[in-house]
Amino acid sequence: MPDPAESPSYDLHYRVVEGWERLPDGFTHLDCVGVGVGRSHEVFVLTRGQARVIVYDRDGRFLSAWGEGIFTERTHGLTVAPDETVYCVDEGAHCIYRFSPDGELLQTIGTPGMAAATGYDGSLASIVGGPPFNRPTNLAIAPSGELYVTDGYGNCKVHRFSPAGELIQS
Repeated sequence: MPDPAESPSYDLHYRVVEGWERLPDGFTHLDCVGVGVGRSHEVFVLTRGQARVIVYDRDGRFLSAWGEGIFTERTHGLTVAPDETVYCVDEGAHCIYRFSPDGELLQTIGTPGMAAATGYDGSLASIVGGPPFNRPTNLAIAPSGELYVTDGYGNCKVHRFSPAGELIQS
């Protein structure tokens, strides 16, 4: 892995591409709470409201959508793994879902609908911390394949999991 101190400097420029996203009739979404890009340049967008993952090609053409009926309206983050699986964090369900790129549910980390006992009663002062999960927010994947999950709304932890999803430490 290159030394970050020796990495080249990039001058990035962004621009709005009006009309890029082309949703099919009947689809809407409000918040986009996670975006990831696969190796073949598919763009995965995790939404709220009509909670689902919407998949586009690089030019914004709709390819597919999945996850309806699985997610709460409190989805929170999306990460595309090097093996092309898609992790979706659902704060409202207190869990992490792992999907194939075409939307097959492969794994659930945590128990949907079951918040960990962390002392949280709605106030920040009440959080004493505890095991996974109480309103998790996002997931990152280390080069080793280990998973790091921020669990910060109803907990005050970062949890480290093996690549297979087994808790290593909090």
